Amino acid sequence: MIINRGRVLFDGKAEFSYSQDKMKRFTVISRLEDISNSWSYKNYSFTIGISHPYTSVDVQLSSHVGNAEGRLTGGVDVKYLTTRKDTKSFSVNGEINKLLNTFAFDVRHFTVSLSITIIQNLH
Repeated sequence: MIINRGRVLFDGKAEFSYSQDKMKRFTVISRLEDISNSWSYKNYSFTIGISHPYTSVDVQLSSHVGNAEGRLTGGVDVKYLTTRKDTKSFSVNGEINKLLNTFAFDVRHFTVSLSITIIQNLH
């Protein structure tokens, strides 16, 4: 486990075993990181994952939130292993732009994507 090393606020891994067989071991990972590129902008990333080779469970969730120059952003990406051992993913992202009074929303799953932008005129 790592706490407060540079931009990594937390990085941890835990393994839970209920058998001598290594395939029957649950592994949980998590990481919190400051991915800001400036002192005036804030951007954080959080990742959590769980795997269990015996049952083919392998899921990882990554998220981010940011605040920069009147824009608030956030998103979630999920990657998972199917029963056929294929890796699939989907993501949901959004942005609120206070300067342009817009809200953008984006959903992606495999090869399908949906994007919506809402523009609000305050005049």
